Amino acid sequence: MKLLIAEDEKDLAEALSVFLEKNLYTVDTVHNGADAYEYASTGAYDAIILDIMMPKLNGLQVLSRLREDGVATPVMLLTAKGQKDDRIAGFDAGADDYLPKPFAPDELCARLRVLTRAAYGAALPDTANTDKILVGPEGGFSDAEFAALDAAGAVGISLGKTILRAELAAAIALGRVTK
Repeated sequence: MKLLIAEDEKDLAEALSVFLEKNLYTVDTVHNGADAYEYASTGAYDAIILDIMMPKLNGLQVLSRLREDGVATPVMLLTAKGQKDDRIAGFDAGADDYLPKPFAPDELCARLRVLTRAAYGAALPDTANTDKILVGPEGGFSDAEFAALDAAGAVGISLGKTILRAELAAAIALGRVTK
């Protein structure tokens, strides 16, 4: 699953990116509202995590513009602005979820699962299942990522086969799969 994180606090953005990648998300990160709007407008993301207080455009401006443009990608606002009126403004601007800072990382992942399940049904991977991965685009790999895995002969698997995460981790550790 591919996420866009728009967060101007670079240390937090990096920590989020690392955490989410360890939970099998593919992540792009931007640090201002103008870049967030540009990236999000492509429609290349399964979900967007958007801070409100960012330079150039604030998160609510980004979100409003995306919705005006017809971008329906699910958006979670992840922000220090946690008052009731802030949350209402976020939902009125088109947010699908709102998580005030500070937050628990496992709650963030749970909310992302709910957010994407509501938008896409069961078509996206369940990142809470830490034992098995469905190989192929529906399992969380893009076509290009699966092609790279397949071309490398990483674990001798075929499209649609379920493998253990440990098998994939071992292939990566042995250098048979690289990013």
